[in-house]
Amino acid sequence: MNQVQEGVVANRINFTKKALEKLPSPEKGGRDTYYDEKTSGLALRVTSTGTKTFMVYRRVQGRAERVTLGRFPSMTVEQARNKTTAPCVCVLISMETG
Repeated sequence: MNQVQEGVVANRINFTKKALEKLPSPEKGGRDTYYDEKTSGLALRVTSTGTKTFMVYRRVQGRAERVTLGRFPSMTVEQARNKTTAPCVCVLISMETG
């Protein structure tokens, strides 16, 4: 399911190993972001070189903040989901916003 957010199409998919392996790379110089349907705030950014990076997005005091968790497939979907809900991620985001 795709949703439009601030003029950008937000791709929502159920993160599974198979689904993430099949994600296409965007055109040269581009980046695509996919959001997990099961875990709020969990995202995967895919670059034109094929690099896939898990991130957590949160709104803190009205501002969008993100923390990089790790790269797929070195980090599994389950590990990323667990880190997304870990207290340390919330602390990192709070520290970044000062």
